[in-house]
Amino acid sequence: MAASFSISRDQLATFLKSPELVRQFERLLESANLTSVANGGTGQSTYEDGDLLIGLNPGLAKSRLTAGVGIGIDNGPGSIGVRITDTDVTPGSFTYASITVDAQGRLTAADSGVDPVTSVTGTAPISSSGGLTPAIGLNDTAVAPGSYVFASFTVDAQGRLTAASSGSPLAGGISATIDTAKLTAVGINGSMTFTDGILTSQTQAT
Repeated sequence: MAASFSISRDQLATFLKSPELVRQFERLLESANLTSVANGGTGQSTYEDGDLLIGLNPGLAKSRLTAGVGIGIDNGPGSIGVRITDTDVTPGSFTYASITVDAQGRLTAADSGVDPVTSVTGTAPISSSGGLTPAIGLNDTAVAPGSYVFASFTVDAQGRLTAASSGSPLAGGISATIDTAKLTAVGINGSMTFTDGILTSQTQAT
């Protein structure tokens, strides 16, 4: 077991008359109170908050915990606190979020996103069944499908027929004469006469 000494300067001065001898004796006592590692001591005499002893062949050395990425170290008297450091993310709840994750798996940025589309509606003349998978269609008009002759009709802003009906030929029919045409019967120049769209006569040119 290492010896321990405790003596004051005044006590030393009672039998050491030289100030230099007093100083030398104080240094000797300091050395005697510092137990070496080989003798089971630490080899250290002073410590600061957070100091740790760690093996350093062939003895011991004072060291401290080192804070890595995302870690904070709080050194106190007789205690060491290890904590995760704060990021720039504001604590809270995020919906439909956009996030950034660092190499340690921590969120370093987070923002709420825009609510998703949950229903699709249609504006006339477009129709929609709604929901997330809607069926989109074109609304029917009042026009009955079919063929129309001599027709009258109504067109909307989207170019669709909204009303249609068949008409009648003009009273008295429609007649027309084509002069200087190639006659269909004899293949020579002449004139053709049409009534209500029907070829009614051909006259050879003279």
